[in-house]
Amino acid sequence: MKTTAKIDRNMNIYEMRKNGSTFESIANANSISRERVRQIICNIDRVKEVLSKFHIKIDPSTPVDELYFTVRIWNCLHNAGIENIGQLISLTEKDVLKIKNFGRKSLEELKGELGEYNLFLSKERCPVCGKEIDESPSCG
Repeated sequence: MKTTAKIDRNMNIYEMRKNGSTFESIANANSISRERVRQIICNIDRVKEVLSKFHIKIDPSTPVDELYFTVRIWNCLHNAGIENIGQLISLTEKDVLKIKNFGRKSLEELKGELGEYNLFLSKERCPVCGKEIDESPSCG
């Protein structure tokens, strides 16, 4: 699935849940597991919780151009259709590196800027057990 399609799907899932849909109905509508729906919702809720603790005036709908990204990063995000912070932080490092012209140096700069606001990219999850992983699955 392309990065922009994944972002759109995740934001749609969040909106469906906010409007009262059950995990099961969302999972069926999006052809994904209930556990994946839960993970997506938890990631977005986690962002809101972190922001509220630090009284930062950034929420998931804040446009990415309100943060101080380099022109290269901003262009890459813009060309990938990433318009707001919620879309950005729903991505993993692997997802970000799939964006055209986005390399390791840009990734480190992006993570540094997000870190200034206590924001982080999503963690990869093991396809077998669902636990967060850093490099490779520990159970597979």
